[in-house]
Amino acid sequence: MVNWIISPIDSIERSPSSLRKDPFNSGNPELDRYLKQYAIKNDRNGVSRTFVAVLSEESQKIAGYYSCCTGGLSFEDLPADLQESLPRYPTPIILIGKLAVDRSVQGRGLGKRLLFHALENAVNVSQTVGVYAVRVDAIDEAAKTFYENSGFREMPELPLSLLLRLQTFKRALDS
Repeated sequence: MVNWIISPIDSIERSPSSLRKDPFNSGNPELDRYLKQYAIKNDRNGVSRTFVAVLSEESQKIAGYYSCCTGGLSFEDLPADLQESLPRYPTPIILIGKLAVDRSVQGRGLGKRLLFHALENAVNVSQTVGVYAVRVDAIDEAAKTFYENSGFREMPELPLSLLLRLQTFKRALDS
């Protein structure tokens, strides 16, 4: 099992400009373009935070990444069974906007490791501010299946949007 090093894209240990983003190829041009053109800019502007995975401290080649931000879900977008216990105003969430793994390391567990890291960060944020759930917008059906296998559930009116209650993840951590 590979012990990936996951850190913020603007980590103090290295300059973001020294990261090797150009060879990154997830097989999805939209996800690749985000990393290469927008991740650092959005991070610096406080729009989102991007975390990158490398193989070692010395490696500057990005093997995978995810990007996340805060958001809210309207009451109407929540599944009916969740609406019963929540107020009728927007529900606070963390949105995993992008998550991708380079083709050269796909199938080695890095996607799951990045997702787990994002969920751990969401739990940490929830210690300071309210966070009810984590939402992902899957880029395609294969990504949707990946998230469903990790406990996320489809949102009724948004078939590629999935939700995981943070309480569900916390319970899984405790068991």
